[in-house]
Amino acid sequence: IAKFSKKIGTHGLSTTLGWVKSVRQNSIEYITTRDSVRGWALTTMLVFIPLGIGVMYLAVLFGSSTDRWYMWLPFLAIFLFILTTIIYGFILLVRTDLFRFTNQGIIFDRKHRKVYRQYQHYSGSLWNILTNSKIISCEYEWDLVDAVHYAQCSTNGVNLVTNHHLVFNVRRSATDATVIDQFIIANPIELNEGLVSAMWEHIRRY
Repeated sequence: IAKFSKKIGTHGLSTTLGWVKSVRQNSIEYITTRDSVRGWALTTMLVFIPLGIGVMYLAVLFGSSTDRWYMWLPFLAIFLFILTTIIYGFILLVRTDLFRFTNQGIIFDRKHRKVYRQYQHYSGSLWNILTNSKIISCEYEWDLVDAVHYAQCSTNGVNLVTNHHLVFNVRRSATDATVIDQFIIANPIELNEGLVSAMWEHIRRY
C-alpha cells in the first residue's frame, strides 16, 4: 500500500500493541512471536496424527480384503507414505514447540542507528530438524531499512479478509536497492490500516 518515510509522521498516535519486550536507554527490543502461541504444534499433532493412523488402518483393511498380492501394492504405498509423514511431522512439531529458540528479537538501536535481528533457521531437511539448527544474528544500518505497509486480501468464497503487514525491507547498500532480507513486526491478524501506521510511528519517533 505504502512505503513509510522516516522524516514525516504517518499517524497522530503511536502504539506497540504489547509487542515490545524491553526498553533500554538507547534501544528498544520487539518480540517476534507471543508466548501464547506456544502449544499450537502439539495441538496440531493431536489432530492430524490420529487422522493419519485412521488412514493407515483403512489402507490395511482394504488391502487385506483381496487375495491377490499385487492388489496390496497401492495400499502398501499409502501405508508407508502416511507412516513416514506421521514420523516426520511428529519430530518437526515437537522440535518446533518444545525446542524452539525463544529469544528471537528485533532491536532498534538509536544511538548507533542500527537494527539487530536474531532468528532460528530451519532448512527443512530431516537432518537439520534432528540436529541443532542455526541461530543467525544480523546487523543492519538503519538508513538501509525501509518500512512498508503491505495488505494481503483473501476470500473463502463468502467473506473478503484483508491482512495488514508492517514489513521491513533491508537494502544491500545505499546505491543497490536489492532486498537482502525482510522481516515483519506484529501479527497481521491484530493489525488494521491505522494500527500499522501507528506501530511504525512509534518506531520512527523512538
